[in-house]
Amino acid sequence: MIDGQYSEKEFISSFVGFFPAENPQLLCLIILDSPDASRNLHWGSMSSAPVFKSVMDRVINIDKSITISRSKKEKLKNEPILIQKNYKRKIEYVEMPNLIGKTVRDAFSELKRAGIKPQISGRGLIVSQSIEAGTKIEKKSICILKAELKE
Repeated sequence: MIDGQYSEKEFISSFVGFFPAENPQLLCLIILDSPDASRNLHWGSMSSAPVFKSVMDRVINIDKSITISRSKKEKLKNEPILIQKNYKRKIEYVEMPNLIGKTVRDAFSELKRAGIKPQISGRGLIVSQSIEAGTKIEKKSICILKAELKE
């Protein structure tokens, strides 16, 4: 929260895990402040979970008192188990249109068609946009538009 409001740009990513899965002996909470949302790292599975795995790998290699139970049928590797797997997603990019001089309605429609989320303040014609026209941006990015009535 920033100034009592939820932020659409600042995030905290977290992940809680335990190890070993069959007989938990370690519990670990990973919290990352302001992970890179533009690369989808604001999700715990994309940033905090890999850090958890890295920390647990180091801890279990240092602390030999951590025991894991092995059944006769299967031999378990001495490594942490991530509950949620990372996924690869295809990032789509679009070109930011020039909206200066367009009506709020036309600018809103054009951004929606391009897959860009508009945030508009004011009414009338667009006088400024937060993303420069022609810039390649990720779909679902937010563009802040300012509109004013011209006399």
